[in-house]
Amino acid sequence: MILTKSRYLLLTVLFCAFIFPGCGSQPKNDNTAPAANQTSDLPFSTKEPPVYQGDFYTGTSDYQNHWFVARKGDNWRVDFYRDGTKAWSQLKTDKVYYLDHKKKIYAAEPMTNDNSAVQSQYFTTLLSGFFKGKEYHHVDDLGRERDLKKYKVRPDDASSDEIYLYVDEKTGIVVKQEFLAHNEMDGNASIARYTSEIKDFKTEVDDGAFQIPPDYKYVDWSQYSPNAPAPANK
Repeated sequence: MILTKSRYLLLTVLFCAFIFPGCGSQPKNDNTAPAANQTSDLPFSTKEPPVYQGDFYTGTSDYQNHWFVARKGDNWRVDFYRDGTKAWSQLKTDKVYYLDHKKKIYAAEPMTNDNSAVQSQYFTTLLSGFFKGKEYHHVDDLGRERDLKKYKVRPDDASSDEIYLYVDEKTGIVVKQEFLAHNEMDGNASIARYTSEIKDFKTEVDDGAFQIPPDYKYVDWSQYSPNAPAPANK
């Protein structure tokens, strides 16, 4: 189980880092409020809202990763899905907790010497691409597509890749991104298409989202860890 979940996370981070510059940067513990918006000149926000929830998807037409994410100030949770079923969760309140939804058990993550949690970096790494992407220097307004504003952006003049952003005008949040990578090898051209999307995005979160179900049994980390992702410092 350790290998499986670790591989799942690694593939997610690699995919995110490929699409979103800055997503693969050195992760850090996230016990503070979201960072200030450093791209205020853009017609959309890259700032993580202080309160929100939604279903996050990344992938291709053949395969998608799915998470449910909720945040309210310093409290957050991430539900990881496998084959359409919620498999396990990471929950941050007074501590960082792991929940195994199949076994209905949970455990508190051990603290480091500086009294911070090791694994809370997962939350920051997952979301850095959605809310903390690089600043684009070329932004073309393509009008509307259904109920969203559509933009074509480029990171620089030399880039041949195509990036399309879809923005919810009520919140100013980018809720969908399409990335078309143009590749050429041995004279053969190809296009790889990747998509990231937030569905059912809301700027309100019920406090119940951060509560552990009463029928879940607390176990020591040593009992839970064989079914949890491997610690980041190993």
